Order: sequence, then structure tokens, then C-alpha cells
Amino acid sequence: MRILFNDAVQQSDAPDTIKSPILSETTEISGSITIVFDRQRTINAIGLANTDGTTFTINGQVINFNGNGLYLINQIQTNTLTITADATYIGRIGAGIGINIPTSVRKEPAYCSTANPRMTLSGQVIHGAGGYNYFGQKRTRILFNS
Repeated sequence: MRILFNDAVQQSDAPDTIKSPILSETTEISGSITIVFDRQRTINAIGLANTDGTTFTINGQVINFNGNGLYLINQIQTNTLTITADATYIGRIGAGIGINIPTSVRKEPAYCSTANPRMTLSGQVIHGAGGYNYFGQKRTRILFNS
């Protein structure tokens, strides 16, 4: 899993709607947009979300948009991002260092719930209320006998 750390767009002159985590807020794009950072930044990943575009060119590097997410580019050090797109609007742009954080070993799918049962003082089990049910990953505990 790759995660964007220290989103440089937050320290730029980009419109607030591009910085906002609320994807329903959009900014109109007419051909291109230039984002100026507060200082020189190192960037190897671009986050794009809520757009009608399919092709983005960022400082000369082409990204074929196929869904909201983080896209890797060749690492650059720059004061500005020039984004050219076939989009008419975009909800979010992020830029920075995308760090790969591997998860643990593969786990079996399982039916999970965040609603945990509890035991009263008299020993009665009360089923969990609230929370939500989902299909997640079964965590397998490996015990070693000595």
C-alpha cells in the first residue's frame, strides 16, 4: 500500500477546493493549472480524485487516470506543478512523497464486525450494538509448542 506523506499542495497557492479533503468540492480546469509551492519540494507521487479527466500531464509526465488514487511519477524537485488535463473539473490534487508501507502476510477473508459483545457483572452476554459488519481479513494466530 502506498501512502502520500506531507502533501505539498497544502503549502501552495492552490485553490482551497483542490486542498480540501471533501471530494464533492470541485475546481474548474480549463486546459491547465499551475500550483506554486512555498519552497522547493520533492515529489514522486500525485493524488488525483473526483474528476472527469482521463489524461493528466504533470511537469511533462503523463498519467492515465483510471480512478481516484495515488499515481507514481519519476521523482522531481520543483517549486511549481503545471498540470495539463482533458478534464473540465477536479475535486482533489495531492503531491508529495508516496511511501510504500507493506502489510503483513496474506490473510484469509472473513466476516468481521466492529460491534463487540460484552459480559455483564452477572455473567450475561450482551450482543454488540452499533458498529458495522464487513468482510475483512481473518487474523490467524500461530502458536508454537516448545
